[in-house]
Amino acid sequence: MALGLAGGYGAAFLVASARSYCDAAWEPQHRFTFSFVEWPGMELLCLVAAVAVWAGARRLTAGLSIAWRGIVPAGLVLLALAVVAAGCFALLGTPNGYHGDSGLCPTDNVPPWWPSWLPA
Repeated sequence: MALGLAGGYGAAFLVASARSYCDAAWEPQHRFTFSFVEWPGMELLCLVAAVAVWAGARRLTAGLSIAWRGIVPAGLVLLALAVVAAGCFALLGTPNGYHGDSGLCPTDNVPPWWPSWLPA
């Protein structure tokens, strides 16, 4: 559960960092919506993903040695949380077509610090 909550916080941090850097959808009303709707939604999504992947991986590794029963589920949970965080960033962190006021980002609102090999 702690990994899921930490993953949700990381996803929310990425989204908030991108929006504030580009100043896109970061006005007070958007920050309110982010704080009370989108952030809890990301936390819940990451928590559910972590628990579901952990339970499925534990079931699949039931016949393996005790070391593999801990390593494989943890690795799969981390991978799932990375995918969910990148998805949240791509869907919520880069509001395409929203006019950003900072002048630091192109029109697609993807900050320059975001790796080009990851989807946004």
